[in-house]
Amino acid sequence: PDYETNGFLKLLETFASPAPHMSVLDIGCGCGGYTLALAKRVGSAQGVDISPKMLGHARARAEIMNLGNAEFRCMDWAQ
Repeated sequence: PDYETNGFLKLLETFASPAPHMSVLDIGCGCGGYTLALAKRVGSAQGVDISPKMLGHARARAEIMNLGNAEFRCMDWAQ
């Protein structure tokens, strides 16, 4: 997703103003779409999901996009 066409990211841009000094946590990140979009604007982006397969996709996308500030962890957010 991108900030120009995605309603959720537009809301984040308007109300949270993602900036390089910020860190974000994306709970239930799946394949990392929002985590990676935010990683382009913040200092650190963490994605958490229960599915190792989805996190594998997220990590691969982060590598392709050269986003070293995006990390993904497999865990149940309630832990």
